[in-house]
Amino acid sequence: MGTAEGIADDILRSITRTGWSDERKARAIYKYVKGRSSYTETGIHTNWRARAVDGIRYQRGDCFTFYSMTRLLLTRAGIPNLQVTRYGARSRHWWNLVYVKGGWYHLDTTPRRRDGRFCLVTYAQLLRFSPGSTFRHRLDILPKEATKVISPNP
Repeated sequence: MGTAEGIADDILRSITRTGWSDERKARAIYKYVKGRSSYTETGIHTNWRARAVDGIRYQRGDCFTFYSMTRLLLTRAGIPNLQVTRYGARSRHWWNLVYVKGGWYHLDTTPRRRDGRFCLVTYAQLLRFSPGSTFRHRLDILPKEATKVISPNP
């Protein structure tokens, strides 16, 4: 297997097309990561690049692995994205904030026992799905998030 960048570029060639909008590419990346891997605890939450390659190679991981795979693919596709982590809860959770259509949207590829589709959704949509602490995060350290809905509710 090659470098993280080479692996990501190969995947992107197979799931996206030249001329696609960032939104369409982000949706393809979401579908790829969400549909090809299963959840398992890893306990390793450092070196996102290594976790991304392991997740792609072994098609399994925890939320940090899913965030990392998504980050690698979004970055190689040229789509601005940021790490988001749960705040104020006993356990950690990671997902991506993605800039498309002039705003920052949440994208969480982690599989769940309880169904939910978190592909380019607003914070309000996340809270309607999970009003508890699942998606609570520090709003003061991230850019202002989009409020215009571009995806159905989870």
